[in-house]
Amino acid sequence: VSLEAESLKWLLNMGGFGDAAAGFYTTGGSLATLSALSIARKEKMQGHDLSRARFYASAHAHHCVGKALSILGFPQEALRLIPIGADFRMQIAELEKAIQADRQNGLQPLCVVGTAGSTNTGAIDDLSALSDITAKNKMWFHVDGAYGGFFMLTAEGRKALRGIETADSIALDPHKSL
Repeated sequence: VSLEAESLKWLLNMGGFGDAAAGFYTTGGSLATLSALSIARKEKMQGHDLSRARFYASAHAHHCVGKALSILGFPQEALRLIPIGADFRMQIAELEKAIQADRQNGLQPLCVVGTAGSTNTGAIDDLSALSDITAKNKMWFHVDGAYGGFFMLTAEGRKALRGIETADSIALDPHKSL
């Protein structure tokens, strides 16, 4: 238990999270994503109508996002896959349009899943912009850092992952990058 607590403290400090941050270990990135989206539902969802909730992720997001939402009881249309640009990153303008359209249609934009190193291309979404959007819209901000999150250990990685420290939740997977 002491090893777990100390190593979690080390990870949280490494990520630049404040003293109030907490974490826990799972058996992998998929279970971490399931846990994070479950917490997002608990913290941000208004009411119990799962059909109104919307989650947003890059078209290159890991397939575990959709599987997690299915396990949590959300219908398939709850996940909106946002197009990527030539740089393989989520198109921020398209995300903002989707959130606005969903809100106008009486749906609840609940969570944005940013990618910190997609498994297809290694692309990193603009995490700072995603953080701003989720804050403005009072949404949960989850970062899938299973592939690239540990690159925070390098100066170049910290620069590329700027904004990850503002996430409400992060999935990290040490066997992929450590």
